[in-house]
Amino acid sequence: MSKASPSGVDTEDIDRYLSLHGMKLDLSAKMEAVKEEMDNVASRILEQFIDSGTAGIKREDGVNVHLKKQIFASRLKGMNPVEFNEILKKNGLEYLVKEQYSASKLSALVRELDSEGQELPEAVEKVVKIHERFSLGVHGYK
Repeated sequence: MSKASPSGVDTEDIDRYLSLHGMKLDLSAKMEAVKEEMDNVASRILEQFIDSGTAGIKREDGVNVHLKKQIFASRLKGMNPVEFNEILKKNGLEYLVKEQYSASKLSALVRELDSEGQELPEAVEKVVKIHERFSLGVHGYK
């Protein structure tokens, strides 16, 4: 039988939620420790692979541990973004250049306006989807 608080909220559900919250915190801490150890071991293995010129090792159980190459490119620090985009366009790479808005900055603006009791301009309000999501917060859990 559920116990209700004076507000009508089931206290057994609150107790269970807090128990799960504690378990999640414990597991997150353990997961972070595992990730840290894996990163340390991976660094040592990478160094050994590079030093020995080894691309990978296939174990007897069929598991293959190997170097994985990733390549990233970006604009040079300090380069004017407009000039950079023009260089790309002039060299046949216009498909890489897109004019976009920042969804995270738009959301931040809407949150700021909401906290100040203001709204977006009417023309903008008509073309922006705004939705709220509620979740539980826990403070003071030990």
